[in-house]
Amino acid sequence: MELTRFKVPADRADELLQARPAMVADFRADREGFLDAQLIRVDDETWLDVVWWRSSEDFAASREKGANLPGIKAFFAPIAEMVSVEEGTTEGYASWGGAKLASRALVEVRATGLVSKEFFCVVHQLFSDTLAMDRVDELAQFP
Repeated sequence: MELTRFKVPADRADELLQARPAMVADFRADREGFLDAQLIRVDDETWLDVVWWRSSEDFAASREKGANLPGIKAFFAPIAEMVSVEEGTTEGYASWGGAKLASRALVEVRATGLVSKEFFCVVHQLFSDTLAMDRVDELAQFP
């Protein structure tokens, strides 16, 4: 897991957010081992990007590439200061990450209408014991 803290001037936050989807698309297309990312706004100018990688080697290879694609460059452009870049592991939550990614994939498939609500719920329960049928519609609303 990558934890990158950086600063963006408050008046450029919209630029950062608008560039995010293209950056994630470039990562999915170009970065071996990229699993998922979540951007967190800490305060008006401080952000934390939490990125899940399949391995430390994949994270290192990604760092070597830098801002090699337009979507990645556009995301980095408003960043005024890199505060820290750290690597860590999620102790005790290994299955949660897989369930989260599987859930997101299922939500995307469910949104196509190609699978029934019941099938969606059964498959999702393979990854999470906490999902109840009445929460499927609520879950499907999340990105």
